Amino acid sequence: MFASIAHAESVVTVIPVNNKPLGVAVNPLTNRIYVAASLNFEGNVAVIDGATNTVIDRIPTGTGTSAFKIAVNPATNMVYVTNTLGSSVVVMDGRSDTVATSIAVCGAGSPNNVAVNWWTNRVYVACSGPAALAIIDVLDGKTSGVIASIVAGSDFHLGIDVNPFTNMVYVSNDVAYGAPGWPYGSVSVINGSSNVAVATIPVGPSPYGVGVDPRTNRVYVANSAGTSNSSSISVIDGATNTVTATVPAPAWAIDAAANPWTRLVYVAEYYTCKSSSCSADPNQNSVLVISETPPDEGSN
Repeated sequence: MFASIAHAESVVTVIPVNNKPLGVAVNPLTNRIYVAASLNFEGNVAVIDGATNTVIDRIPTGTGTSAFKIAVNPATNMVYVTNTLGSSVVVMDGRSDTVATSIAVCGAGSPNNVAVNWWTNRVYVACSGPAALAIIDVLDGKTSGVIASIVAGSDFHLGIDVNPFTNMVYVSNDVAYGAPGWPYGSVSVINGSSNVAVATIPVGPSPYGVGVDPRTNRVYVANSAGTSNSSSISVIDGATNTVTATVPAPAWAIDAAANPWTRLVYVAEYYTCKSSSCSADPNQNSVLVISETPPDEGSN
């Protein structure tokens, strides 16, 4: 089911972000990395300078909100953050690092993850709905209105990202407790033109986040479950819809994002320190930076 571990992708550094990171996104044009987190019932977004790997700003999403997952439209420099406490998407202006508006989504459900196709200016929101049904709301990025909903299946849809070059949408699925094969997950591939699923790819345990590099057509899936505080990242070849590598993560990988220009992949590591000896662990509440290998190099 799974490809053997390969080391074509390698860890470069670890960036501390203090609050527990839940989502990560990249604007390749500004080389800014956005990390969604929540503390004391108030969501916030850390802004990282990709050149220095340091946090340069922190944007609050408001009291009584959460900041779960996050996506960026590099063409408009707008940042989209799912608010699971309010069934909405908070929209931020990346030029001023301020909240611009909020969009109601998912109805009675809760928004899990979010992705942007900057080519079509469409925003996709993975929702958990009634009776464990998950839908994807497709937002019009110009009018901020919901224009369609896709019934994507009966599993828990936790991660989502889009390849704007192929218009393929990748949605990670974590099967319910007690279901055959639990806790292993999969990734559904949806054609963005027809909103129809065209493939299902087995990945690692509890895939919580998805990141796409459109230049290499690779899909990075953060598998949050593992042994102790460890987990993994599945690397999918978008041309063949197969897992070609598995990269170990020292903490719990909960989301992934790729910068196609720098060929760096950012993995949000949600980590709970269980003893005094791990309080100084650099992987605690951090972003793991992984270097991609170009498609014609290395062994995948």
